[in-house]
Amino acid sequence: MDAVLGPDTVVVSVRVVLDLLSISRELDAMARDRQDLVELSALSRRMGVALRPIYGEYVTRLFEENRRQNGSLSPIYAMFGQLLDEPNESTDEVEREERQYRRWLAGRDVDVPAETVARFEMRLNRGQK
Repeated sequence: MDAVLGPDTVVVSVRVVLDLLSISRELDAMARDRQDLVELSALSRRMGVALRPIYGEYVTRLFEENRRQNGSLSPIYAMFGQLLDEPNESTDEVEREERQYRRWLAGRDVDVPAETVARFEMRLNRGQK
């Protein structure tokens, strides 16, 4: 079974770009000032949160294409296993559902309620048109 490489571009909102620029500037200033590691760790976590919308959309589209093309789990999921293993502790309902959707696409969430599975299947099938 071959992996589908998926999209080579992702639309990124201005808000996300501005968040990344702001964090990048802070990281640069902190590195120059050599402030304590606690602040650097917190900033690093913020960078990870800011990056999720970018890689999340790409990974979702990649998983959808592989699920459509292969009908089952593809080797591509192993490449992103670390992202799927992160706890889904988001307080944002849209982000929380996106992460659950990616896990479902990869066959990871076995305890997804039937109505959610139905919604996910409709979403996946809509993309085939």
